[in-house]
Amino acid sequence: MLMTWLFHLILHNRHPQKNAMLWSKLFTGIVFRQSVQRTYFIFRIFSDHANQSGRSAHS
Repeated sequence: MLMTWLFHLILHNRHPQKNAMLWSKLFTGIVFRQSVQRTYFIFRIFSDHANQSGRSAHS
């Protein structure tokens, strides 16, 4: 829904510079969010692993 709206907005916008800015902002936002999610996911896996190995060492 949001993507089609953005697509129409960019398509009907007659300013190429503004278009490029919009696209780069959109792209940067998506990439940034994905990298943050991936980093968080990896961090969670490592912390879970550390917690499990710590528990097994204690018992």
